[in-house]
Amino acid sequence: MKHDILNSVFADFMRREKRFISDYYTGEKYPVFFRENKAPNRDVDYSRIYYAADTNIKEGSLLILYGQPYLTLNAQQIENTVYHQSDLVRCNAMISTFTNGSEFVVPAYAGALLGAYGNNGNVISLPSGNSEFVTQYNEDTANIDHNTQFIALGNAYSTQSITISNGIMHIYGAIEQHSAAPTYELDLVLEEEYELDTTAFLTAHAKRTDGTETEIVENATLIWESSDENIVSFNEAGEASFVGAGECEIVVIWQEHNLACTGIVRVVAENVKICTITPANGRAEIKQGGRANFTAAFIDDEIADTSIVPIWSFEYPDTRLTGKIEVYNSSGQMIALRAADNATIGAVFNLRVTDSTGEYNGILPITVIPFM
Repeated sequence: MKHDILNSVFADFMRREKRFISDYYTGEKYPVFFRENKAPNRDVDYSRIYYAADTNIKEGSLLILYGQPYLTLNAQQIENTVYHQSDLVRCNAMISTFTNGSEFVVPAYAGALLGAYGNNGNVISLPSGNSEFVTQYNEDTANIDHNTQFIALGNAYSTQSITISNGIMHIYGAIEQHSAAPTYELDLVLEEEYELDTTAFLTAHAKRTDGTETEIVENATLIWESSDENIVSFNEAGEASFVGAGECEIVVIWQEHNLACTGIVRVVAENVKICTITPANGRAEIKQGGRANFTAAFIDDEIADTSIVPIWSFEYPDTRLTGKIEVYNSSGQMIALRAADNATIGAVFNLRVTDSTGEYNGILPITVIPFM
C-alpha cells in the first residue's frame, strides 16, 4: 500500500511538472522534475532533479537542459524503488585537449563545489593562478593526466593534480603565463557546381592554431544546414543531396567552438545529349522498291551541333529484310535509303545513328510499305 501511494504521488508530480533533460553525448531524453536545492552550508546553488528509479542517470553524468550543460554530482538511491534524486550544477566552462589531430572538448564546472572558496558558482582562481575544474570522468577526459596542457576559460593550463571519484573528475590546473590559448578557424571548400540528382560529402576544414603551428582537427563535429532544402538537403551523416536546380546558401557549424562558415552551392541539371532521326516526309516508312530520306540531329544542352558527322547502321529484327536496305546517298547529317523491289511489305528495320565518341545514340524503326 505504501508503495502504491508513493508511486501515485510521484506520478502526479511528474505529470504536472515534467521536463526533459538529455544525455550530453547520446541525446537520450529523460523525464524529470526539478527542485531548487539551497542548502545553508553550501556556497554553490544546486538544482535537484527527481526521476524514475530505472532512469539511466548516474553520478558524473553530463546532461543538457534548454541547451545548457549540467553535471550530475550524485545519484541518490532513496529507500524506495519508485524514484531517485540527483543534484546538478550548471557547467560554466569548456575544457579542451588536443592529441594526435583530435580535439576533445567537455563541459566542466570551474569552481570549488564544497571548498571554502566557493561563491555562488563564480570561477575560482587562487592567487597562484590555479583553478579547479570538475567534470565527468570518461574516455575523453581520460586523456588528461599530470603532463597534459588543456584549454579552458580562454587560458592555457598545465595539470597540477587530478582526483577521480565515482565518475567525477577534479582537475587542478595552473595558468601557463607564457602560453596563449589557441585560435580556431573554419574553412568551407566548395566545387563550382554540383550535378542534379547526385550526392556528396562537402568539405570543411576545422583548423587549430597554437602559436605558429596550424593543424586540422580531424574529429570536429560539423553540422550542415541549407537555406533551401528543395535544392540541397543534408542527412544526419552530413551527406548533401542535390535535389533541385538552382542556388542556395549552406552553413557549416563547428559545434565544439560555435564557429560558422557560409557558402553558395549551385546545382545544375545534367548536360543531356540527345540524338534524333527525322523522316523527310514526316513518316517513318519506306516504299518497296522506293527511296526515303532521313536527317539526324545532335542536341547538346538544347543546342544543335551541326558539325558532328553521323555514323549510320541498320538492325534487322525481321531477318527477311537483311541485305534489302541500302544507302544510296549520304550528305552532312542526311542519309538517303533505298529498299529492294522484293523487300517484305510490313517488315520493320531499325535505322541507328551515333557519333565518333558514342555519346549520342538515336534509333528510328522504319516500316516497308507497298509502292502504290
